[in-house]
Amino acid sequence: LRIVPVLLSLAALLSLLLAGPIIGESIARVTRGTRHAALATGEADVSVLARLAEADDVIRTFDIEGSASRWLTGLGHGATYEPRVSFLARNVTEHGRVHNVHIGPLMVWFRYGAMGLAVWLLLVVLAVRSSLSVVRDGDTLRATFGIIVLAGLIEGLVFNVFVDPVFAYSVAGLLFWQKREAVVG
Repeated sequence: LRIVPVLLSLAALLSLLLAGPIIGESIARVTRGTRHAALATGEADVSVLARLAEADDVIRTFDIEGSASRWLTGLGHGATYEPRVSFLARNVTEHGRVHNVHIGPLMVWFRYGAMGLAVWLLLVVLAVRSSLSVVRDGDTLRATFGIIVLAGLIEGLVFNVFVDPVFAYSVAGLLFWQKREAVVG
């Protein structure tokens, strides 16, 4: 019975691969005329380039304002950086600083330091382990939470997912099933 979910997953993956060209055409049709069209065609996206400029500004600010102890704890939850390269007027506060950091691991490091990155990495490990639990234990619900959290963490490489309620509930579900496994096991 444990092989059934694996076989169904493989069948779904094969179907997705076979439908690839149709999916690609659909994406191109839906994104035509939007800023996402550049991503669908493989062109450079201004948004992605802005994220890289933002990363440069965050690292520069951390180097200037972060003492040695801040490498461990970060600059705090409300930390802002000084925009030099990534000056997007809509993100700049009246004090000439920016709070938004879109690249998840960079945001965690900037605000919470090495300790925050350790927790982020632990979440990655828990999500991967939970995702694989369907193969090992046949636990589809736990695997579902793991896959959703893992997808959120991947999306978090270019967008801030920490403010998304779906991500928060998924992490809560993942931790619940992790705790449940520890108590039962």
